[in-house]
Amino acid sequence: MKSIELATTHALAKAILAGLGKLPSTVTSITVLTNTYTIAALTTTLEGYIATLDAVDTTHATYVAALETAQTDAPAITEFVAALKAALKAALGRKSSALTTVGVKPDKTPETLTPAQEAAKVAKAAATRAARHTMGPKQKARIKGTVPATPTPPATAAVVIPPTTGK
Repeated sequence: MKSIELATTHALAKAILAGLGKLPSTVTSITVLTNTYTIAALTTTLEGYIATLDAVDTTHATYVAALETAQTDAPAITEFVAALKAALKAALGRKSSALTTVGVKPDKTPETLTPAQEAAKVAKAAATRAARHTMGPKQKARIKGTVPATPTPPATAAVVIPPTTGK
């Protein structure tokens, strides 16, 4: 059920509960979904449903307040946890297995490449730089642009269109 429908149902249930005591004395029972309820049983049923919906509203308000607090504190929390992780790595060692006891993954040791793998890695990097036209700072410094001379526009000859004779 959508929250809008739930809010509408909640409000309607409260209104009906408030009006049940004002019913004429001739109404002693009402049939709802094939079940017949006395006014007292209807009141008890509605009070239970309303209590559930009130609890949802209260819990939701608490959740929203906690979420707002968490979002406000998120930068400080993130900074603190990152600094704590770095401090733990400094205290225990970046690759220490003791880090896993506090939920921090130790740094991995990069695998050593064979000479063939290293050559392939270098060739791939060079090909990528060539494909992307990337250059280092020294290569960039060697490139000097030249401003092309502005060409003078060619003189345009006047074109004379002879008048047409009407035939």
